[in-house]
Amino acid sequence: MADRPLGKILQIHGEEAITQPHQPFLAVGATVVTTDNRIIGKLSRPIGRVDHPYQVVKLNSADPSLLGQFVIAKVSNKKRKKHHKSRR
Repeated sequence: MADRPLGKILQIHGEEAITQPHQPFLAVGATVVTTDNRIIGKLSRPIGRVDHPYQVVKLNSADPSLLGQFVIAKVSNKKRKKHHKSRR
C-alpha cells in the first residue's frame, strides 16, 4: 500500500473530518489511518477551491480526540482487472 499524507484534522463535524492536504487527492474510498496506523475511516470527496482544496474523511465513529492529529491515506497499488464487454 502507498501512503499519501492528508495533513492534520482541522475540523470534526459529527462523523466527518476535514483535512487540508498539500496536494489534491482523489482516491475516494481509500482507508485513512493515524500515524500510529489506527484506522479511523475512509476518504471522501474533496471540497473547496481547486487550487486550495480540503479533503473530507468519513470517520468510523465521532471521536473529538482526532482533532489536530496527522492522518494518512492508504492506497492499494494493486491494479484492478478490467472488465470488457464481450462482443457478440
